[in-house]
Amino acid sequence: MLDYYVESQIDAKLTAIEAQINAQEDAIRNDPTLTPVQKQQQIAQLEALKAVLNQVQLGINEYLESAGAGQSLLKILLCGGNNMGVSPYWKTTPIDAYFGWLNDPILVEVQMLLNQMNKSDVYWSTSVPGVAVNYTSVDDAIRRGGGEVVQKTGKKDTKEVGKIVTYHNQTIQWVCLDTSKSQQSPEYQQGVNFPACQNYQADWTPEQALAKGYVQAFATDYANRIEGTDGNMFGSPILGDQVQIYVSDIYRTVFLNYEKDTTDWHGVTLRRYGLQKKDLQNYTTNPSEAGQYYSFGPSGLENLTAATGTTLFASKPHFLDADTILSASIVGLSPKRDIHDTYLDIEPNTGALSRAHKRLQVLYQLDDVKLPELSPATANAIFTLCNSTENVTISCDNLDLTLKCLAIPSNWKFYNQRVYLPYAWCDEWTVGRHSDAKSIKHGIYETDEFANYIRLWSYIIAGVIAAIVVGMYAGRFIFQNERTFEEDEEAGRARSTQSHQI
Repeated sequence: MLDYYVESQIDAKLTAIEAQINAQEDAIRNDPTLTPVQKQQQIAQLEALKAVLNQVQLGINEYLESAGAGQSLLKILLCGGNNMGVSPYWKTTPIDAYFGWLNDPILVEVQMLLNQMNKSDVYWSTSVPGVAVNYTSVDDAIRRGGGEVVQKTGKKDTKEVGKIVTYHNQTIQWVCLDTSKSQQSPEYQQGVNFPACQNYQADWTPEQALAKGYVQAFATDYANRIEGTDGNMFGSPILGDQVQIYVSDIYRTVFLNYEKDTTDWHGVTLRRYGLQKKDLQNYTTNPSEAGQYYSFGPSGLENLTAATGTTLFASKPHFLDADTILSASIVGLSPKRDIHDTYLDIEPNTGALSRAHKRLQVLYQLDDVKLPELSPATANAIFTLCNSTENVTISCDNLDLTLKCLAIPSNWKFYNQRVYLPYAWCDEWTVGRHSDAKSIKHGIYETDEFANYIRLWSYIIAGVIAAIVVGMYAGRFIFQNERTFEEDEEAGRARSTQSHQI
């Protein structure tokens, strides 16, 4: 729709230029102040401009036939709205890059085109979502938050503390991708805040969710499941080899493996859990699991394309634990485990998260980009046409600037035709206070020491009681043996007396 509109606008401007030339020819022929020679000379200049105009028209037609109006529109939009010019890159602040921004210049230009076409009723957003959500007010959080997160309290079973029951009315992850299909809240204003979908409802069918603009991030119900805790609290005690958490940033439930014990948190022993290596493997290495997460690229990437509608991926910062081809393609990367890895340190007796670093890198898949180029001859011809001579004035309505933009060489090539370009990485971390550690030490640890003290004296008392019982049984046994011996001795004397009497 937009591309054909732009093509028609270029044709209209060329037609207007031709009309100006014809009108000036008529004016010259009817000008009584000009001599025949003067008329002939000026008309010859206009006829030469007509020839140039024909050259421009042929050049534009050839360009559109080979390039397509859609690619031309993209190039024109980049010329007018990108602060980097005709380039697939753009400049923005770190805050905007992370949380998104409103009124993007290129998207605003598209909105202007829609308005010129009297298509202002067509839904269009000029906002660019970020990799994380920044709620600017309570109302904004209610409008865009997606609903409640229901978790278990552990009242009946302390091992269930923090486990998610429903997340935004979901037990299987659905992500709003197309806000144009959902009912917009009355509070939403274009260019003032970000659009949001209607909150997901638990009784929706998959067909209803799709109709509301929701999609699933991955291929199977297992891959899209919402289970475990949100990583802030765990049931106690935590002694197993794995814990399960739901990471909303990557739309995925994962298991974390036990790695080691640490004692550097104010003397309190913590159990450290980290990401499984198999969760970072690609389809070639781990086809049974990686396929359901669309992991068909290099190892070390989480494919978020289905959830975001663009070729977006996540990884550990600087491509730690990823295929080396990824870091080798980008200058300046140096993965280091101590500053780029993700882990949770959990106090095992309480299940409390005592220290954590959730480190995440967001990146885009960029393929070789080549936008069409108008021939330099056509660009030069329109420049000649639009720059007035002494006797001829032609208004091109910025058509010369448009065609100059279309003639700019636009060809970007990457190593092996593709690069995964890091967009940003963040370290979301927390460390428990010293007072928390002190409370645990004076509470649980002292209780454990008291229990151990009681346990020791219980063993001692049990030993004494056992000795007494053994002594009682031994004394009884000795007494019974002595009594039996005396009875046997008396019986022997009695038999001896009887034998003498006989």
